[in-house]
Amino acid sequence: MPLLTDDDRMEFRVWVRDGLQQHAPLALTRELAESGRRDDPNLCGRLAELGMFGLATPEEYGGGDVGAAGLAIFLMETGRCLLPAPYLSTAVLAPMAIRWAGAEEHFADLLKGIVQGQARVALALSPLDGAAPRATRDGHTWRLTGAEPAVLEADVADWLIVAAETDTGPGVFVVDRHDAGVRIETLRSIDVTRPVAAVTFGAAPAVALGDLDGAAALRARLQDLIRLAIAADAVGGAQRLLDMSVEYAKTRVQFGRPIGSFQAIKHRCADLFVAVQAATAAVEAAFDHLDQPQQAIPVSAAVAAVCAHEANWQAVRTAMQIHGGLALTWEHEVQLYLKRATASQHLLGNPDRELVRLTNLVLAEGYDVVQEIIG
Repeated sequence: MPLLTDDDRMEFRVWVRDGLQQHAPLALTRELAESGRRDDPNLCGRLAELGMFGLATPEEYGGGDVGAAGLAIFLMETGRCLLPAPYLSTAVLAPMAIRWAGAEEHFADLLKGIVQGQARVALALSPLDGAAPRATRDGHTWRLTGAEPAVLEADVADWLIVAAETDTGPGVFVVDRHDAGVRIETLRSIDVTRPVAAVTFGAAPAVALGDLDGAAALRARLQDLIRLAIAADAVGGAQRLLDMSVEYAKTRVQFGRPIGSFQAIKHRCADLFVAVQAATAAVEAAFDHLDQPQQAIPVSAAVAAVCAHEANWQAVRTAMQIHGGLALTWEHEVQLYLKRATASQHLLGNPDRELVRLTNLVLAEGYDVVQEIIG
């Protein structure tokens, strides 16, 4: 059920954090990265048993449906521990895409498979100004042709949700990743904790996700959801870096004193604390809008993205300065968060591009700033 009270949210956060610490410690992330493995079925199975793959899925399909506030908490906690599992697309984005398309009954088996940890889904959504694959009718079947240059978690997915152009406008389709018309090429990424692959479609059969008349709105809304999901992940990473930096400053002794007693270090940690709190508030407020069907989210999603990425980079810089040269070594955790931050900012455009997009949204004709703030 959706988390309605502060106590509900606190209890849920503790449950998620404890579960991830027990089943997905950072040592496991490092082990997978060093071995070159892209997936851990045992980990996914354990997370599914806990119910973490069903948090965005309705209860009638076996899910927990914790609401938008719960998803924000879950994504911040996964970002905190750099969870080495296909949670972003499979557990959050795919179920929300199916629900927003009103296609739950048609894709009931897929939703149940997601909840049980037996089906994995990746989203192939080009930026709105990018070149999407082409979908054409072949009798009663749709066929996709084209390519997506970088798709998160595609090489470990069973299904792909793809935005494509049709003769009548945009559409969103579901494709079997194992079909002969789908070619997956694993890419090397600076972020060793999150797999990325290039996907090429060669007349691959596809099924429309919902009514094509609503595909443009669905695609735009999914783009905003991706921004929010990545922003929440970034905030979780920033919070973890803040905690690490504060703890290290308490124990690292220089000139006979813990470095945390020096004013310069105090100021850096205090400034980072403020930035992380502000970014957390922006992300949570934007996710709350998702539970309001008539509430537009492009502006709040852009605000959350800008604040989260800025806070995350401030956290990376602060952690590297406080930890010194130690932070650059493979053995230390900071370098993993640095690589995640670098990769995340390029998924939908860097923070400068997002800031331009936010400015354009705010200055758009008819935008009511007061209503956005109080609404």
